[in-house]
Amino acid sequence: MQVRRTVSLTTLLVFAVLAVSGTVLFVMPQGRVAKWAGWSLAGLSKDDWGALHIATALLFLVVGVWHTVLNWKPIVTYLRDRTQRLRVLTPDFLVALAIVVVVSAAALLQVAPVSWVLDLNASLKDSAARTWGEPPYGHAELSSLATLGAQVGLDVNHALALLRQNGMRVAGPEQTLAAIAHANRVTPQKVYETIQPARVPRSGAGSGGAVPSGLGKRQVDDLCEELGIPVQQAVAVLAALGCGDVRPDATLRSLAEAVGRRPVELFELLRVVAGKSEIVAVHAVAPPVASQ
Repeated sequence: MQVRRTVSLTTLLVFAVLAVSGTVLFVMPQGRVAKWAGWSLAGLSKDDWGALHIATALLFLVVGVWHTVLNWKPIVTYLRDRTQRLRVLTPDFLVALAIVVVVSAAALLQVAPVSWVLDLNASLKDSAARTWGEPPYGHAELSSLATLGAQVGLDVNHALALLRQNGMRVAGPEQTLAAIAHANRVTPQKVYETIQPARVPRSGAGSGGAVPSGLGKRQVDDLCEELGIPVQQAVAVLAALGCGDVRPDATLRSLAEAVGRRPVELFELLRVVAGKSEIVAVHAVAPPVASQ
């Protein structure tokens, strides 16, 4: 075995695998959609493709360094000028550096033509969400049946009966949708569709209805308009919860991450403020500070 040939061929093969896995990650649905609908390609789930991409990227890093070491002399030659003096800032090096800097800056500043690629990525994700269907809220598959029922308005006992009538094994209301789906070899989406007849109207004035999908991307002012509450009131409530300096244009995801919660929890709190939900502590969301 010749080390130089082996390293070069490994670099080529790993690059090919990275090209495939990177393309798949580019076009695949968002995580919340992929896990909800049981998306897969070539028998591999989103997590499988992600793991493959990370592992091969690490291998590419290792063989890339090794390849550089083995080819150090030719690389140094590229850095010599016409008089054979070593110069790092040769015209070729400057052109290569400029290409990397321009592409990186265009990505960070969302400048065309790189922004076109990013827009295409977003468009593909949105299209996949419409095709595969979205969960009632982000990563609903991780919620227990009881929590899901509280969020979207389900008679949990009726839901359990529906699952069992359809031949699905379920331990009880504390079992997550993902666990139920895994035990029955179906998708969380299928479990949710099965229990849809258990939906009941929410009591109280101005029923809040189901939690909207894509909740993490929604801004505070947008949700306030939808719920019919003053923006400043919502800002004060979220600030009292510990979300820090809350801006009207802040997304629910950024605020939820600041306090170690999920966007749906903050949304439920806003619905309580708007008088459109009777659920106050489904996720142990603390009410506004009352000790003042």
